[in-house]
Amino acid sequence: MSYLEYNKFIKQFGISISAIGEGELALTKKNAIIAVNLLSDSNVVIFGGDVYELKQNGYLYPTYDNWYCNKNEFPTKLLGQRSREKALSFLENYKEKKGVDYRYVLVVDL
Repeated sequence: MSYLEYNKFIKQFGISISAIGEGELALTKKNAIIAVNLLSDSNVVIFGGDVYELKQNGYLYPTYDNWYCNKNEFPTKLLGQRSREKALSFLENYKEKKGVDYRYVLVVDL
């Protein structure tokens, strides 16, 4: 897939983490996993991500849980692939508490 498809997807399914409706977009776990997979055929690097809790008042609050991928952690030509693997591993293994509405923000770089 491509960054354009990824960008279209997160704009369609994401919610803004900003009170003014601009900036980073947060996705459900299911949609965050889909978004990562949309980048599978690209060189886009996912440098990390943050976890938020969506409260009943409609605001997102940071849980302070996150992951990151250091540029020096992997060889340059494998960085995109390894960063997506790391993102998927975090998302798939993150334990969500019952009754809590979580959202995930991906930090990507072209």
